[in-house]
Amino acid sequence: MAEDREASRGTPVRLRQTTNDVPDPTVNKIKNEQFKVWKKTIPSLYQYITSLKPRYASPAGVAGSVRKTIAFTDEAERRMENGVLHTSVLVSLGRDVYRQGCVLPLGVHLEEADGGGALPDPEFEDSMGLQEQLRPVWTHPSADVAGMAYVGRADVAAVVVATDGSVAWFRSGAPRPVQTLPPVAGSVAEVDLAVSEDGQLAVVVQSGIDGDNAHTVLRVVDNGDALGKVLHTVRLSEAAVVHAVKFQGSHIFVTCSSDNTVRFWDARTPAEPLWHLHGVRDGRFVAVAPSPLVGTVFATGSDTGVIKLWDIRAVIAATADEPAAELTRLVHPDGDAVVELLFSADTPTQFVSVGAPGNVYHWDVEPLLQLPGEDDPNESARDSDELQQQCLKFLHTVGGRRTLGPIPKRKTVAWHPTFGDVVGCIDADGLITVYKPYFGRPDDPDADDDSLQ
Repeated sequence: MAEDREASRGTPVRLRQTTNDVPDPTVNKIKNEQFKVWKKTIPSLYQYITSLKPRYASPAGVAGSVRKTIAFTDEAERRMENGVLHTSVLVSLGRDVYRQGCVLPLGVHLEEADGGGALPDPEFEDSMGLQEQLRPVWTHPSADVAGMAYVGRADVAAVVVATDGSVAWFRSGAPRPVQTLPPVAGSVAEVDLAVSEDGQLAVVVQSGIDGDNAHTVLRVVDNGDALGKVLHTVRLSEAAVVHAVKFQGSHIFVTCSSDNTVRFWDARTPAEPLWHLHGVRDGRFVAVAPSPLVGTVFATGSDTGVIKLWDIRAVIAATADEPAAELTRLVHPDGDAVVELLFSADTPTQFVSVGAPGNVYHWDVEPLLQLPGEDDPNESARDSDELQQQCLKFLHTVGGRRTLGPIPKRKTVAWHPTFGDVVGCIDADGLITVYKPYFGRPDDPDADDDSLQ
């Protein structure tokens, strides 16, 4: 198998440049063949996949230009007698938020039944109600939903940020918000929302562009007893648009912005960032995600498709003469820009990245932990191409059934909080896909070879 993998990488080809704007057919043919060879090396079988197309109450919501987002709930009901699991997803279509049930086989979460027996064969009763009209559970009062976070408390089920920067908190069974927060005055170019691990804080980011000037306001908001109370307001001193915000734990949050800088903040005293990392090559930072299981590790994604893993301790210790160096560098093919990064909640070495066209890449950086030491004479044998191939475990492509459309792809992919490796995505036409990749049998070292394609 090693020989096959080596052959599949092939010899680097120097592409012939053209002297005008007409595409060179030889170059295109070579690039297409290289992509086909590359794609064949990535497992693309599913342990399970289901696609749901509800009859949404608002037909206008399925238009390809209407913004859409997705988030899993914490629903996880086992029905051992039927061999299935019941869960649900929240999907937003414009201002409306819908809740769609989903039935999965027990095997996506359990390997054996209680007592060590075999799992029963799943019986998928017609319980998802796809023939019935699906009505919104909530509607944002002012604008299309740009992002939402499921909280799952009795007083608050979810918090939602709209494209105008306003925030609304919703309770199960109540179509109107129980609390709202108006936007900051001024233009709005990008917004984002993050909720702390303990659910007690939220950070709302609103960025605008006026002429040639960009500006950003960060608001730390109580998400607990004093729901919606603004605790801190910080105006970013740099002229920059913040692309993403994520929490690491209960108080530390991280942002990445258009000035190519990642900043770490303490939500309790956010007047100034604690630490920052400035990008110097491989494009501009457009996505960031801290690991929820390894507190010192975070990932960045760039508009050139480069993903880097970092150790926050190296960022803290960096100086002008000795800047921080990444732990590793991974790449989307053909410069596919990174728009989202999501770490697994139960496996510290796994994360997914979302490309601008909507492809979902599943990574496992466990091979990095097995690298030889710097003084090992065989270290040079493990080149970056081999490492890339070992870490990229699965690729969920746009596929024949998917309609990606022009909607932003950020917030269109979600990782289930309970069922490991179960991922959901929402497409431009409202199609919901929930799947679990097949990574091969863990006891079979050849399980991910070409025989699985």
